[in-house]
Amino acid sequence: ETTLASPLESMELLDAYRLVIIGRDAGVYLTESGIENLRKWISQSGGCLLCARGAPTEQVPSKLAEILPVRWSPGEESRVRAKVTQHGMDSAVFDPLMAAGSDPLGALPSLAIGSTPKQREGLPQVLMQSAGNDGDSNVPVVTYQPFGSGQTIVVEGAGMWRWAFLSPEHSAKDKIYPTLWQSLVQWIISQQDMMPGQEVAIRSDRAAFLSGDRATASVLLRDPAKWKTESGADAL
Repeated sequence: ETTLASPLESMELLDAYRLVIIGRDAGVYLTESGIENLRKWISQSGGCLLCARGAPTEQVPSKLAEILPVRWSPGEESRVRAKVTQHGMDSAVFDPLMAAGSDPLGALPSLAIGSTPKQREGLPQVLMQSAGNDGDSNVPVVTYQPFGSGQTIVVEGAGMWRWAFLSPEHSAKDKIYPTLWQSLVQWIISQQDMMPGQEVAIRSDRAAFLSGDRATASVLLRDPAKWKTESGADAL
């Protein structure tokens, strides 16, 4: 029996999950084969890797850095408050959170930022950023990017736990922290056409149909070759 240096080194284990969350000082799990499995699991199986406290290690391995939506550079620790970006609103990621008001995060404790994160060029999108004037100086707080069939997400800021344990005078905001995470996880799941282990799925061709419209849907196959008949025609 071979003992794995990291649970990420087992593709069988990874394929049983849709979401993997890692925090800081996670280098012990980020072995070379573990990172290769993560890349394959995200791109081919539609998994989602979420770095919950910014950079998972002081020196992010290049193979992992290539698929993360932000880059980090050394910097002095700073504190920021967060707000949902316009893209976050347009994507309806935090709709349940916005029910608490147009600026539900404004009165929450600030977050500590150590290494300075910067959004990469290209595909990454910022869902939440530091409050303040728009521009290059804004710090991305929640950033994601697609990678193959899946995606990677980085949530910045130490001290977010303080949002979960608010002082009595802020008890009216107690639901913000769990709502934020619930909304984010639900959004992650909604981006997935098929769950781990699922071979066939049906997806509506439109989000809504009006009365009289012809309702249509698409059949999604994880491995189309399995559904070919002996004559080569589709079995579905």
